[in-house]
Parts: sequence; structure tokens; C-alpha cells
Amino acid sequence: MCSISQSKYISQPEWKVLEELKGLVKRELNYVEKVNWKADFAVSIENNHVSALSLYDYMLSTLPGSIKEFKQLKHLFLMKNQLKEFPIEITQMYFLNSLYLRENQLVKIPESIGNLTQLKELDLGRNQLVKIPESIGNLTQLEKFSLGENQLVEIPESIGNLTQLEEFSLGENQLIEIPESIGNLTQVKDFNLDRNQLEEVPASIGNLKSLKFLRLSDNNLTEIPKSIGNLRSLEYLTLSINKLRLIPETLRNLTNLKEIWITGNPLVKYPYALNELPNLKYIKIGSKLNQIFESEFNELRAKGVQEY
Repeated sequence: MCSISQSKYISQPEWKVLEELKGLVKRELNYVEKVNWKADFAVSIENNHVSALSLYDYMLSTLPGSIKEFKQLKHLFLMKNQLKEFPIEITQMYFLNSLYLRENQLVKIPESIGNLTQLKELDLGRNQLVKIPESIGNLTQLEKFSLGENQLVEIPESIGNLTQLEEFSLGENQLIEIPESIGNLTQVKDFNLDRNQLEEVPASIGNLKSLKFLRLSDNNLTEIPKSIGNLRSLEYLTLSINKLRLIPETLRNLTNLKEIWITGNPLVKYPYALNELPNLKYIKIGSKLNQIFESEFNELRAKGVQEY
């Protein structure tokens, strides 16, 4: 670590911004080789420009407009502050690869976020967002995208343009449906839709052939599409606390499935497909289902499947 004296290697406008931030947070700035999201007040310098900046847990409600001088910024971490408005200057940082705004008080994301076409990681979780602009579809390089723990009621169709996504979190929102275009996200490995108000899942979810983790617990689902049987890479599936009466027989095709949760559903028929899954190791059943289908689950236990 070094002090703010490192700023002598950068341009005068950028140096002034660092001085302004130093006065704002009333702390000395630390220079580090690689800034991460939980760094207190830290910066990295690359090719005589600020390349990464972290301001973690400073209760900041605004940022100085002068941050637009960080034109070569690649990584910006502003987690656990009190930003109510998205700093519009950020949308002029065209080289950003990572933007973390988790745990703020944001209620709206500007259309101009679509300018950040180099973004690979975007974390907007734990804010107060109700909707996301269509321009989000411009961020075609995104690999990790978190929108969990907001108040989202809808997701734009343009989400289907994010074909490089590998991790996508929409858990703990107010979503009733997700668009068919979700089926374009064929690189997604981890998809979290827990704790929403989903009444159905589009059949196109069966296109997500790379998916390993799918979380659908705590929704209002009355059925699961048969296309779920196409998810041959799936290892972990949560369906707990829904309104499912039946689980599709196509579940038997999930030969890599290791863990499944089905507790808290009013099943009227035992899902015999479970007994045909060669790699199933763990199941969450719940006492009610266990009582109704005791002999069937005993057969599953006899195969070495553990309950918890």
C-alpha cells in the first residue's frame, strides 16, 4: 500500500478528483495493485490513469460530478453507500469492465447505462429498483449480473441479448413472469429466481443447456414446463414452496442432477422420475410430503439419497 502521493503519476484532473474524494470521505487514499469490491478507500493506477476505485461503506448519498475525469476507469466499486440516484457520469466511463452498486438506495437506472458496452460484471443488488431500462440489452459482454433483492416487477425482453451471461440473479423481487427471450441465455450456469411471485416459467428455459444451478423456490408456480428435461447439465434444482401438483416426467432426463428441493408443494402424485436419477445425492422433502409418499421416498433413501 502507498499513500495518495501515488497520484503524482496521473494527470492533474484525475489527481484533483482524488483529492476531492479524500476530502469527502475524510480518509487517506490507499494505492493497491488490485482493487476489489470490499476495499475501503482504494485506487489502482495503470498507464498513468486511475484504472480502479473502491469506496466501500461511506454512507455517500452523491458523488462529485468530477468523477467523469476517470475516463480510463475499468473497475468501480461503490457498495454499501446511500446513493439514491444513479451517478450519470458513470455512463460516460466507456471502458468499465466491473460496476458494483450493491446495497445503495437506487430507485432508477438511466437508459444511458446502455453506453457501458464493455461491462462484464454488474451488481445492482439490494437497491429499490422497480424496473430496468431496455438499453440493458446493449451490455452484450456481461458475464455476471445481479439484480437480487430489489422490487422489480418486470424484466425487459432485451435481456435476451445478454448471451454471454454465466451468472444471473433475480432472486427476492416481485416478478410475476420472465420473458421468453430468457431462452437466449445459453451460457448461463447459475440462475436465481427464488422468492418472487412467478406464476409460470417460459418453456424457453429449456434452451439453457449450460445451466447447473436453477433456483425457483418461494414463488407461485403451478407447473414446471416439460422442457426442463432439456437441462442435461443441471446439478442443483430448488422448487420448494410453490403450488406444484405435478412434477414433469421429463425430470428423469436430468442425469447430472445431484440435489433437488420439493418441500412445501401440494403434490398429488409421487414424481417417480426422481428414482431414475443416477447421480441424485440429496433431496429436501418436508414432513408433509414425507408422510403422504412415505414408501416411495423410502425407496429413494434405499438408493443412498440423503434427506435434509
